[in-house]
Amino acid sequence: MSGNSNGNVYIIANSQVTPFLVQNRLKKYGFVIRHFESVSDLPSLSADQRPSISILELDSQWDESLTAQMIESYQQDYSEVPLVVTYLNQPDTVVMKGAFRAGAKYSYQIPFEEEVLFNKIFELCEEVKIPTQDLSLDALSRVFVPDITILKELPFDVYVYLPRNDKVIRYGRQGAPIEKRLLEKFGGEIKSSPLYVQKGDLCRYQNFYADKLADIHKSAATPNQQKEYLRRELSQLMGGLFRNDELSATEGQAMLDVVRNTVKDYLQKSSSQKEIFDRIYSLTSECSSNFNHATNTAMYGALFAMLMGYTNSLDFVMGGLLHDVGLSMIDPEIVAKKVEDMTADEFEKYKMHPICSVDILSRKKIPANSLVLKMILQHHEMPDGSGFPNGDAGADLHEFSAITSMADLFDDLTSIQPGQTLLTPQQAFSRIAGLDGQPPLGPFDKEFHHALMEAMFQTDKSTEEMLDAG
Repeated sequence: MSGNSNGNVYIIANSQVTPFLVQNRLKKYGFVIRHFESVSDLPSLSADQRPSISILELDSQWDESLTAQMIESYQQDYSEVPLVVTYLNQPDTVVMKGAFRAGAKYSYQIPFEEEVLFNKIFELCEEVKIPTQDLSLDALSRVFVPDITILKELPFDVYVYLPRNDKVIRYGRQGAPIEKRLLEKFGGEIKSSPLYVQKGDLCRYQNFYADKLADIHKSAATPNQQKEYLRRELSQLMGGLFRNDELSATEGQAMLDVVRNTVKDYLQKSSSQKEIFDRIYSLTSECSSNFNHATNTAMYGALFAMLMGYTNSLDFVMGGLLHDVGLSMIDPEIVAKKVEDMTADEFEKYKMHPICSVDILSRKKIPANSLVLKMILQHHEMPDGSGFPNGDAGADLHEFSAITSMADLFDDLTSIQPGQTLLTPQQAFSRIAGLDGQPPLGPFDKEFHHALMEAMFQTDKSTEEMLDAG
């Protein structure tokens, strides 16, 4: 490929694991890699010589204080350079909390989240473009592009991959419509074939889709029409995850990351309450033992709600972001355990975290309305009354809580968890709804969640038939 540099990347790590797994792929596409064993080894450089991004691998021997010290030291000299944190094993929750408090914005487990990390590097380095002849599948991200054949101008290059020939073909060029010869060549096959964009175009793709959703929000359509249009568009967006049976767990993870970012961009474009957003994010990063889980739950909650026809997205974002802040008041050793490994006394303490979350919001004077507080308080309650902290059931469970519970569980099943198999989005929903031959999981309510399942599993077979068969 050409000798042009796509940016400098600093990798700060004692081990060779992150450098080995990441640097070869980056070098292949023109990135310049420099490796340092410690933050203290970083050179003093002028602004124009700074790297595009730095990757800090957490050492398993670091405690919360040392982790925070390392990141704060980095921020002093390189505050304008994005810092990504990686780790090889499941980190201590206290250590991760220290990392986010010190200013870390992104964290990924290597090697399991390598693809999502790769997407983030391309996103943060901005405007990375690779000639078509140099492209291979690992420089592309699978996406869904609605109405691609009728767009007068594509906002980015779009590609198809031919696995038999291991070849990438540009299907559509940025700034132009799909060529007639390509439409004739691929015909209807493209409807069932995955489409791809370059990783460097992911931000442009997310903005394109977010703008499309925001335009609906700002349109002259009636509220009911807007609700239906949004539901239809988001159903198509998520449908791309469920129509591809060959999707691997890591591909599913990367695609879910794009969906979350798209929903986040849309909410920020359409919300007049940016200050509240920023304040909530700040509190979440301060109190949450797992910032990624909080933000994921928030985006899934908003997405699921819109798919089911609800329009008050900010409430679901707030409920998702803040649902677990109460864990900061629970012994970290308890929080680090799986529920099944807790003693009876530890579980009783753990069951108090929804109440602790509400208490924190009251003390911090966060403007959370009664619906948000209900979502936070009930996100572990179950339709049959077997949940906690109050054992609410049936009519006592608010429908917003049922959506937040689903978002919470969906993220658990599609994220890296110690000793747990990573599921694709389709596998996760099948597991939750009991479509895999096993009983449905606790939060699932067949009658209430029917609309969500229908939006997810776009199929000729009715959702009712699927659920009855399950």
